[in-house]
Amino acid sequence: MVILDKQGNVIRDAMLWNDTSSAPQAAALIDKLGAAPAEGDEPDDVTARGKQRWVKAVGSSPVASYTLTKVAWVAENEPENAKKIAAVCLPHDWLSWRIAGYGPVAEGEDAHLEALFTDRSDASGTIYYDAAHDEYRRDLIAMVLAPAEGEEAAKAHADAIVLPTVLGPREAGPPLPARTLKAAASSAPAAETMPWPRWASAWPWAMCPYRSAPPAWPRPSLKTRCTT
Repeated sequence: MVILDKQGNVIRDAMLWNDTSSAPQAAALIDKLGAAPAEGDEPDDVTARGKQRWVKAVGSSPVASYTLTKVAWVAENEPENAKKIAAVCLPHDWLSWRIAGYGPVAEGEDAHLEALFTDRSDASGTIYYDAAHDEYRRDLIAMVLAPAEGEEAAKAHADAIVLPTVLGPREAGPPLPARTLKAAASSAPAAETMPWPRWASAWPWAMCPYRSAPPAWPRPSLKTRCTT
């Protein structure tokens, strides 16, 4: 998660997917949605009911890796930072925005936060994006901002926050500056679902300076396509 102020400045250090600080917030969000009495064939257990309702709402149940839980953590632990939020995006989205020529500006200038963009895969990992209806659930963002600024202010704030445009499969982001080096890329979870040679997913491991063990599978030569 990267949070930006209205000038496009990064408000605090990014919270990456593997930062588990927001695990308590994830558990609380599940129970919050499960608190209302069961309806129809919903489970009697609050936690199980909460998970089911989250899945119906946005396709996933909260865990610490999802963006909304990190916004909740900031609201509860750094309320002054939460109040400054003008845009929320993923590191991937922020980097694309910077490569496209945007960045922090002086007071009174337009940072063009609306130029932020993302894809459906990354947007689904926020758990405030409803992929079934292709829309952001700003009410969920308001819910987690409430501890920092109260329910009414949080609702207005959530409605004003800029969220990256979710591009379709054939849509492109803003044009890049001339002579910008481009390359294909994908997040690790998304890459694991693609029909690539299995050795391709071992390459990030080979480049990681903190690796502790090799992949469980033998790495074939580049002339061999692994089919399992």
